[in-house]
Amino acid sequence: MSRFVIKRSLSTKIRKKKYFKESSEKVALNKLEVEKVQNKRITEEIGRLRSEDLSKLDKRITDEIAKLKSDDLAKLRLEIKGNTVTLIKWQVGMFVTTAILILGLYATIIFK
Repeated sequence: MSRFVIKRSLSTKIRKKKYFKESSEKVALNKLEVEKVQNKRITEEIGRLRSEDLSKLDKRITDEIAKLKSDDLAKLRLEIKGNTVTLIKWQVGMFVTTAILILGLYATIIFK
């Protein structure tokens, strides 16, 4: 009789372990599903906010461009043209100066 009681108590313990293991697995799976749903909602919200921000920025830029008049654009073009001419002058000046410097260094070596 004692074998039967021991066997029965062992089988009861095994069933309890299986039940708790299965229930803990179910709880873990439910938590994962809830986290997946929450993450999906968060990513959708972030995407929506980004698109709203971009649309606001695009509207602001188009409004600023619409405010500019043709006179302002002409002034801007002249200013850019003047800056490029100045930049070209500086580049030519630096190139000529560097070339003279290199020729002077070679001349000191050759006429030593």
